[in-house]
Amino acid sequence: MPKVEVYLSDDLAARVERNRLQVSVICQQALEQALRRIDTVRAAAAGTTEVLAAAADPPPFTARAQTVLLAARERGRAADPPAVSTGHLLAAILSTGPSLAHHVLGAMDVDVAELGDELAGRPAAEAAAAEAQDEGHRPDGATALSGPARTALLLARAEAASFGHNFIGCEHLLLGLSAEPDGRAGRVLRERGVEHAALRRTIAAAVAVHDRARSH
Repeated sequence: MPKVEVYLSDDLAARVERNRLQVSVICQQALEQALRRIDTVRAAAAGTTEVLAAAADPPPFTARAQTVLLAARERGRAADPPAVSTGHLLAAILSTGPSLAHHVLGAMDVDVAELGDELAGRPAAEAAAAEAQDEGHRPDGATALSGPARTALLLARAEAASFGHNFIGCEHLLLGLSAEPDGRAGRVLRERGVEHAALRRTIAAAVAVHDRARSH
């Protein structure tokens, strides 16, 4: 069986030893969970690509979501090197005014301002990698888009379809970002306790309340 070295800080190693944790078993379980999530996301993204390719008219972004995309592009252009990451997309959602995404994050006890500050304080490594990956695959003058950002946008479309919506809103973008396993936005959200399944349930509940109110 292949061996993989795991490096721990002195403090973490001491805590593991005190609690007599089986590092090998825990690492295997964590890796299996991560790989299952990645496989699920990539399968969903691939399926969404096929659906979109067959669709004559993919669902449009709402006006607010378009504003978010434009704001993310501006953030990406200001980055060094210029590229749009999932962090830029999430920061744009947080900074473009109240939306269902804001309401849902608040319902999940997430401080939107603190989340925005945390994003601003982190390096955008995925954006740095995007410039080289995207080179030659975009129009002249367009800003590069990281691989995780591309996947998140595909997943946002899949989420809109799963709700039966004929539009892509900020809530769908937020769901796409939370489901994407490799990008900065998903990591920050999960660190704040915003897991995709719980986020989806909260959004579904909010949408149901809105639909009931509209029908009366």
